Amino acid sequence: MNPETRLCWMPLSDKLTELRQACLLEHVAPPHWDRVENIAGAGTPDLSWSWNGVEGHIELKYRLEWPVNPLTGVRIESVTPHQRLWWRERWRAGGNIYVMVRLGEFYFLFEGDWVARHLGDATREQWLDAAVLCVSRRGLNAAEVLSKARRRP
Repeated sequence: MNPETRLCWMPLSDKLTELRQACLLEHVAPPHWDRVENIAGAGTPDLSWSWNGVEGHIELKYRLEWPVNPLTGVRIESVTPHQRLWWRERWRAGGNIYVMVRLGEFYFLFEGDWVARHLGDATREQWLDAAVLCVSRRGLNAAEVLSKARRRP
């Protein structure tokens, strides 16, 4: 099993399943999601979702730890030029594209356009400022992730 699956998808998948079950118990429409891992389109994000009248995409990435120097730009080696392009173009078209990064014991959620423009250059402080959500592994909550992964007017 690759690290993105183990560190990002599996914990989020468990929380999405819990949210779905809670919604069904409350007789509320649950979220719908699909894990997208294919070669159909270069740069296509890992997760497609819909809930409460909003649709979006989330790309899942990981990094084991912060750079030693806090002024060093945070890099994620697995990000491809195709992904950056997809994120920027979808964002410019008004789409909900977000990137969720597991870094150590924390999850960060970013607007896709921000990651496309700043990944590799942004420092730890800039990451903390730009994140629309920063939560510990134990505090991961699917409803919060999906409610934050949508544009605000």
